[in-house]
Amino acid sequence: MGDGTRIGAGAKNENASSRVKCPQMHHNPFDLLSAARAGKDVVSLLNQPHQDQCFPKYGFAPADISARLSELRATLTSELHGAFSMHCLADSDHFMPESRRLGDEAFDAFRRFNAIFTGLEPAAAQIEDDVMAMCTEIFNGGSAGRCNITGGGTESIYCAMLAMREWAKSTLPHICEPEFVAPYTAHIAFSRAAHNFGLKIKRVPVGPDWRILPADLEAAINKQTIGLVASAPNWPYGIVDPIPEIAAIAHRRGLWMHVDACVGGYVLPFAKKAGFSLPDFDLSVPGVCSLSADLHKYGYVPKPCSTILWQSESYQQFHYYIPDDWPDGAYLSQSLMGSRPFAPTAAAWAILNALGQDGFVSQARAIMATKEALVEGISKIEGLEPWRNDLPLLIVSGRDLDISHVVGGMRRKSWVFLGNEQPPSMHLTIDPLSDQVIKSLLIDLSSVVAEIRAGQSVAGDLQYGLAKTRRTARWIEQARGIALRAKPRGY
Repeated sequence: MGDGTRIGAGAKNENASSRVKCPQMHHNPFDLLSAARAGKDVVSLLNQPHQDQCFPKYGFAPADISARLSELRATLTSELHGAFSMHCLADSDHFMPESRRLGDEAFDAFRRFNAIFTGLEPAAAQIEDDVMAMCTEIFNGGSAGRCNITGGGTESIYCAMLAMREWAKSTLPHICEPEFVAPYTAHIAFSRAAHNFGLKIKRVPVGPDWRILPADLEAAINKQTIGLVASAPNWPYGIVDPIPEIAAIAHRRGLWMHVDACVGGYVLPFAKKAGFSLPDFDLSVPGVCSLSADLHKYGYVPKPCSTILWQSESYQQFHYYIPDDWPDGAYLSQSLMGSRPFAPTAAAWAILNALGQDGFVSQARAIMATKEALVEGISKIEGLEPWRNDLPLLIVSGRDLDISHVVGGMRRKSWVFLGNEQPPSMHLTIDPLSDQVIKSLLIDLSSVVAEIRAGQSVAGDLQYGLAKTRRTARWIEQARGIALRAKPRGY
């Protein structure tokens, strides 16, 4: 995999040829929704002429609305062809359909309840308390560990970075321009959190095997450093950072240590119980202060649902802010959001209780069996190289072909894959899948590679986010334009 290059060095450099050009903005993308109804006649939402107005003056017929939504839904990528990207981690329907049914049932039962009011409803409070207690146990928090429920991995990371900043105000009061050190492979949410909370992030390049060296992280610490970050695993390469060694550095230097286990948090503990060799990463590791883990990933809970865990109340206290300077008194929330859906928490309660430890261990084995089958099959396709990383992500690079053309060729066959730009590689998120799905994927991959060698290929995008998509929503086009106008001249 490695060629000796330090990945992440000069990460902020971008040449002019790589700039994103904002296409001409179209008018209303849902032009069939823009026609209005005249008088008392029921006007069909379908086949309406284009108009500039979007919000209708009169409501459309319910049947037409349902029909139009069905039409739009039918154009989306199928669950099969999005199994490794936008539809991954949606459920465990193939492996444990009963847990999906129970989760959906619980979600539907509480779909309109606002979680900000769990304090007024003992039953809802019990569900929430149970979920947080189970999650604390999963990450070996013991009696001191604490947990909060959030709306996603980004929010969990935000909560951790904000708490770290507030902790530093009292613990390291001499620091005026706080910064934290993270591997280049740490999730982009850390850069966003730094921007929003007035912090500086110092990203450290990884080595030629794509792994971060603890000594390199320590070398980046300076007088303004307040914390360290590591991943279990990181999203780009699916590699678990050496958490115990990094946490030991943080402990010795008196710094906050956060572990981002958003993608792997609810599979790694059970994979270890299933016998897979993985480094320790949870709250039992000395020096770890906080840990983020998404229930809506390998917990298979309907979105949005994540958790932020704390080593003890002494760290969690910096998470809470309870203002009271308004007419309604003190305001307390689980996370950064106020109102939030309770339905995912109810679904989490149902799924965690339905599967139990044994069910999650079995699921971890099934995930790894799927991954090994894919690695074996892809290894037999000349020109493709699957990485040997830590579960549960699969990264594939090209030996003598452009992997972006593999992504593009698979897109022409309706498959949607994510990717990495550095190094160019294809990114697959693995669920327990049937032999039929695996076979279908391998057949199409072989066909695409043959097309590439025959000169019949087309390049695709190696990306995770939305910034470079070609056919996109209006808000993305607008954001692109804002970002490009904000860049320094000559960037």
